[in-house]
Amino acid sequence: DYILKAKDSGSFNLNEGAVAEITAPPEPAGYELMYLEAKFGDEGLPKNIVPIMYDHIREDKGKITSLISSSGEIKIACKSGNASFNAIVEAVYVKTSWMPIKGDELKVSVEEPEEPFSFKDMTVRVTIENFAPYAISGVIAPSGIDLLSLSTQEQLPPEAVEIDPKHLYISGEALQSGVYHVKLLKGEKYILPSAFIAIHEKFINETVGANRAKTFTIRSRKGWKYLGSIVILYSLGMPKNEKTAIKLEAQLVDYVYFKDELIHIEGASFLIPPLDMKFWLKAFIVFGDSFKVDNHMSSQLNVIYIPIMIKEAGEWTPEGVFINIKETDLKDVTMAYAVVQLPSYGTIEDVVTPSGESYGEYASALKPWYTQLRSMGVNDHEAFIQVKSRGAIEAGQYFFKVDWKPVTIVTVDSNRRPLKQALVEVKGPASFTVTTDNEGKAKVKLYIPGEYTVSIKFHGVEVGSSVIGTITDTELRVECEVYELKIVTQNALGQALGGTEVSLILGDKVLYTGETNDKGIVVFDQVPKGAYIVQAVYKRIEKVQDVEVAKNEVVQIKLDMLFEIPYLGFAVSTVEAASIVFAVGAILTLLLFKRAGRRKEETEEGLEMEVEEYG
Repeated sequence: DYILKAKDSGSFNLNEGAVAEITAPPEPAGYELMYLEAKFGDEGLPKNIVPIMYDHIREDKGKITSLISSSGEIKIACKSGNASFNAIVEAVYVKTSWMPIKGDELKVSVEEPEEPFSFKDMTVRVTIENFAPYAISGVIAPSGIDLLSLSTQEQLPPEAVEIDPKHLYISGEALQSGVYHVKLLKGEKYILPSAFIAIHEKFINETVGANRAKTFTIRSRKGWKYLGSIVILYSLGMPKNEKTAIKLEAQLVDYVYFKDELIHIEGASFLIPPLDMKFWLKAFIVFGDSFKVDNHMSSQLNVIYIPIMIKEAGEWTPEGVFINIKETDLKDVTMAYAVVQLPSYGTIEDVVTPSGESYGEYASALKPWYTQLRSMGVNDHEAFIQVKSRGAIEAGQYFFKVDWKPVTIVTVDSNRRPLKQALVEVKGPASFTVTTDNEGKAKVKLYIPGEYTVSIKFHGVEVGSSVIGTITDTELRVECEVYELKIVTQNALGQALGGTEVSLILGDKVLYTGETNDKGIVVFDQVPKGAYIVQAVYKRIEKVQDVEVAKNEVVQIKLDMLFEIPYLGFAVSTVEAASIVFAVGAILTLLLFKRAGRRKEETEEGLEMEVEEYG
């Protein structure tokens, strides 16, 4: 995804009953609006201002800090008195490009956006589906530098490069024109669930001595998968420029936070002279089975790390996914969350707790929860809700409501005509069998994320197949091995034989029947690939011929029909005609012989009479 952000700021002065409308600027060429967001700062929206048109809100301990609209329109109203406040308005646009994974890298081309935008307004996002057996392992910029090396990340703002095994964000100072090479690892171990429980098991405090190194290896909790750790490095001491003398090594490192400040401590008088101390803190998210901290400072380094583990959970339905939280699963766990991450064709509409509370409108929120705070967030394709925070826990069944866009499978024959009444079998995490309509279309709701195989059967013959991995379009077109078969029938003299009844037989089943026209032609429009028997019958004369259909075919069938007796409609074969000719010839020969015999007898009688008279 190529994402552009247009920012503006404004002041609002509303009297009682007044309505303010905020709209997004026109979309840049080639982009579409992702969302419009109005941000109201840490103070939040005044209490007498009510949102009346929006899709999501951000809330911090009861204060609305932001309103979000996917339509590009936000409306607020003053319910009483008057109010004055400021807002930052941010319109976010997106252009999506799908790339097949081939080999061990993705090549992502980046161009500087057209004015008035620049790289500082741009973010490039790369996403790999959780169910895909791939993970991001490196990013080489057009300049040749490795963006994921710690030395590079520390020279940039933490938000310039954000990374986890399935997601990569590059923005602002890290962007330049050219091709980014995103390195990939492949293997079954990189497959992640789409619905899971994530836990922070405990906070572990360690130290690394001056000029020493230490490797930290984490063992997975039984029944859970170790994903990574949040690692916090900090130091407090006399002012020194040593913050760069730290190295952190892991399979994958995301530099997420840095704080560096001078702490000045001063008493009422110089009885206690002032003291200046340097405090700095760095936070990282690391992935892999272990990480190593190398301390080149002359003082001790403090380390806090929080292992993150996940366990697949969730019962998927066409309406959404249920995640059941059990207290026994969260024993000795500090923090726990229910998380759902969906492919692009699924949108999360709501998150409902076991107690029935609905949090679907919150893009992010931090809410008081017993003696703790509870965090949650709902974006279009992912959502989470905290289910445990130290002593606070809500066990039971959570429901993530999902709107799934149906995937339309369009079946066509080799001539691109719709394949009606074809049987579509879809197999994968869920299985479906549907029949195509008159337009050759069949719709399925793939409500469990994963890879699916599609098989198309026509008249019992498998004529097409496809694999659905990452869904880049909710319409899948499958061209099937179904062809046009033209049968041409002729008589023994090669003349067109209209009125011939033709049957196409597959195994013991008659697939099609038809009658040839006056040109001796009958066409079967959609014939599945395979071996057939063609039976042609004209009146009482029949011929059977084997035909292999693997493309559009024209098959000529010559029947042994010589002529037809007029008025009687009696077809005569060449054999029969020959027999008739033979029989007629025999009769004529016999008649000739008989006539010749009679003439001989008459001649002999005449001679005898003449002799008698002469004597």
